[in-house]
Amino acid sequence: CESVGAYRAAGGLYRACVEQICKQQGAKGQNLYARIEALRDELKSASYIVEDMHEARVLGNDSLHDGLSYGQDEVRDVAELIYEALLVLYIQPEERRRMRAKRLQRRTR
Repeated sequence: CESVGAYRAAGGLYRACVEQICKQQGAKGQNLYARIEALRDELKSASYIVEDMHEARVLGNDSLHDGLSYGQDEVRDVAELIYEALLVLYIQPEERRRMRAKRLQRRTR
């Protein structure tokens, strides 16, 4: 959507991405705001991720509920914020797990 200039649609999809992240992380709450906040304790060392997820939530809410249209730069920024959240929550932990497994394998040879 973003690549063809459908920025309102992209905003809605980025919000949906944040919803899915919260669900996969086991965050509980009555609404998306509460579910994002539920991640705050888990992300103590990276609490900026929570603020970034709120940015995506607001952009999506404005796009879907209020019919507001954000510009290309704002939508791209939110995409980058979500990418960083995915990096911190999924990619880096998996990389660390693999490195630990390789170290253990080397030690037990």
